[in-house]
Amino acid sequence: MATPTPNFLPCAKAHTKAQASMELLTLMGFALIFFIPLALLFFATSQNSTDEAAIAQARLAGRQLADNAGEVYLQGAPARREIMVNFPASLQDVRINGSEIVFSLSTSKGRLDIVTSSFANLTDGTPSLSSMQNPNTLRISQGSRLIILQARLLASKNTVVEIFHG
Repeated sequence: MATPTPNFLPCAKAHTKAQASMELLTLMGFALIFFIPLALLFFATSQNSTDEAAIAQARLAGRQLADNAGEVYLQGAPARREIMVNFPASLQDVRINGSEIVFSLSTSKGRLDIVTSSFANLTDGTPSLSSMQNPNTLRISQGSRLIILQARLLASKNTVVEIFHG
């Protein structure tokens, strides 16, 4: 009598294919577990760097405006100066409050105001700096803008520096 041959070879091949697929899925899972936190860390770090660069650029623009306004103020009316000021991409608004220039930035942590003081009396001219804001994006266009500082003598005999964009 002939002994029957065992018929387990097709089952062994299927088992080997299933094991290979499972190993591949496990390897891909470990790769994802490793790369997802790494990608999140990279994104957070790059966002902080972008915010820090915008803050530094706003401080520099504010200091540039305040220093030039002080010089125009000391020269008195009808002194006038035109300067190029570079504004950051996240700038939302510029306000002139007495002797302060306030830049409002949009950062990853929310709205941030950068305040620069000047000893000169400042006023927002026509067209005002805040009118540079684009109504569609609610932001001021990034890049260099011509800013004009002009000393004016008021009726009260006080000198004020009018700041407006060209």
